[in-house]
Amino acid sequence: MIDGTLTIPFFARDKNNQIISADTRAQWHNEMKGVMMINQKYKEEAAEEQEVKEEELIEAPEDNQESVEQLTEEEIEAEYQRYQAILKRRAEMAAEAKAGSKKKKLQFEIEYDYFFTHFWQGVVLKKYYNPAVSPMMVWSEIMSTIKGSADAYHMSDQHLSRDDYLNATSSKNSLISQANRKWIYSVFLEYEGWKELQGGYDFMDVVNHVLKQVSEYGYNGAPIHFLMIDEVQDLSHATITLLMKVVEQGVFFAGDTAQTIAKGVGIRFCDLSSLFNNSTGKYKPAVHQLTVSTLKSL
Repeated sequence: MIDGTLTIPFFARDKNNQIISADTRAQWHNEMKGVMMINQKYKEEAAEEQEVKEEELIEAPEDNQESVEQLTEEEIEAEYQRYQAILKRRAEMAAEAKAGSKKKKLQFEIEYDYFFTHFWQGVVLKKYYNPAVSPMMVWSEIMSTIKGSADAYHMSDQHLSRDDYLNATSSKNSLISQANRKWIYSVFLEYEGWKELQGGYDFMDVVNHVLKQVSEYGYNGAPIHFLMIDEVQDLSHATITLLMKVVEQGVFFAGDTAQTIAKGVGIRFCDLSSLFNNSTGKYKPAVHQLTVSTLKSL
C-alpha cells in the first residue's frame, strides 16, 4: 500500500497503479509467489520497446520511400535531425549496457527456504562452509541487523558496512563471536551478488527502499491515524521505523519475548526503548512489559 503512493515505487505499476506481475492476480508477499516487475526493470524494458519502434522507423519499407520525395526542405531537415537523435540515443544505451548497470532490478522474492536450498547448499557449502554458523543464523543477521537495522536505509547500498555491522550494539551484545560475524558479513556480500544474478529481491530490499523514500519525501498516501501491530518480535527495526513514520496519532505494538514466528528475525526487546527514543516519526511509543498474564476460559 505504501509503495503505491511513492514517487519512485519499488514495484513497477501500470496506469491503474496496479503492480505489474507475471500473474495479474498476484500482489507482493501474499504467498501466491507471483513474479513481480521492479520499477527500474520496467523502465528498461519500456526503453527497449521504444528502441524497437525507432528501429522500425529507421528501416522503413521501400514503399514509404516515395513519400520522402514529397517532403519540403524543412521537413527533410526535421526528419534528419530526428534520425540523428535516434542514433545518438541508441549509442548511449549501448554504452550503458556495455558498462553494466549497478541498478539492475530484480523480479522475485527470495525467502529463507529459497536462500537455504539454492544459496546455502549451492554456494556456501561449496565455498564458504563454516560448521560453527548455521544458515538460519546468517539469514537472521542479514534480515535483522545488516539490512534490518534502523540505520541501514541511510547507507548508499541500504545495508550496514562491515565496520558498522561489527560495531553495532546488537552485534556487541550477540553471542556470535567477532570472527564468525566477519565470516557472516563475507557471506552476506556473496549473497547480495548472487541475489542480483538470480533476479531476486528480499523483504528488506523493499522495506529499505520504501523507508528511504518516505524519509526523504514524506508519506502521501491515505491517512493512517492508528496502528495496532501484533507479533512485533517478527519485525525488523527498519520495519518498525517505517510504521512509526507513516502513522499520525499512535501505534500499539504487542509481542512475546519468548516467541518468534518469522524466520530470520532476531529482535531484542531491550533495544526497542532506544529505537523508540531515537525515532523521528510523529509518534514515539513507550515500552511496557506485562508481568502477569491471565487467561479466562469461556
